[in-house]
Amino acid sequence: MASTAKVPLACSPSLLDNNLSALNYDLAYCHHNQACVVNTQGSAVQVTSGSQGQGQKPLQQACLISFKDQVAVVLATTRGLQVWDISMDQLLFQWDVPTEAQAQATTSALFCRGIALAESEDNTCLLCVGSNTGKIHTFTAGSAAQIDHDYDLCHHTWPIAALASGHTSSTTTNNTGSHLASCDDNGAITVFQAKSAGNFEAKHEWEGHGVPCIAVAIKNSTLIAAFCDGSVRLYSLDAGVLKTELQAHSRMLSAMAVHPTRPLFATAAEDATMAVWQMPDDDQEVDCKWSACWNDALLTGIAFTGRANDVAAAAYDTDEIRIWTVI
Repeated sequence: MASTAKVPLACSPSLLDNNLSALNYDLAYCHHNQACVVNTQGSAVQVTSGSQGQGQKPLQQACLISFKDQVAVVLATTRGLQVWDISMDQLLFQWDVPTEAQAQATTSALFCRGIALAESEDNTCLLCVGSNTGKIHTFTAGSAAQIDHDYDLCHHTWPIAALASGHTSSTTTNNTGSHLASCDDNGAITVFQAKSAGNFEAKHEWEGHGVPCIAVAIKNSTLIAAFCDGSVRLYSLDAGVLKTELQAHSRMLSAMAVHPTRPLFATAAEDATMAVWQMPDDDQEVDCKWSACWNDALLTGIAFTGRANDVAAAAYDTDEIRIWTVI
């Protein structure tokens, strides 16, 4: 039976999709214009936070990324991109959206959203961030402090909702590390092959039909896509076809995460429910391994954390993160 631990928070999570990132025992989330990092290892809970700086505009996403030299907190903001050290004391890199793009954003809010670290076929590390224009801004990342803006990938026409890569969300046994998946607010999904810095090839595309895709993930040779209407679709990266679809929740999905080593993914929705799913083999169906309800909570994030059998969830306007031992 699942057990629950409660991690106290000084700041409540913002009302954003996928507002929880995990790497080992560290958790990161956004609170207005602050990124908060929580370390849950040991008896003492450590919480650090930092502002995005001048102007103090709201954050859109906080993501823990393991670069070659260190773990860093990558922030997508309404100005651009920032990279901080894990203690949130040192700003390692900052990039602002060009002024011409800011001038064009007169009818819609300017923001960056969707963060992923991909590795191209020539072993170049590429930090990628989406934007409200549909562009994906890519950066070469020799380390957390050696980042250079390289190329703007122009493919989507709707705001980017999320990014994922095989490098950060799957094992590398099936050579998916160079895949970059993107989804947008119209539900369109594209999988790119990163050949080298500035050289992306669209490998698979699925059109959108008005239902936003709020999260994508790559696990081995499968692309997992979560949609606003509560459905989750699994696509074959080899064949480029839909493998299966399930109605995971009765109301809007707000977050999805994949297990770092096992064929599992987790979902959370605005109906206060969350679930862990077993990915199918061949003709098998997706199997729900665990589900729970955080009563009266507006869930904003879910992640596998700490020990491989722990699932953490965050909720809007709450003073705690809850962690379940489920597997």
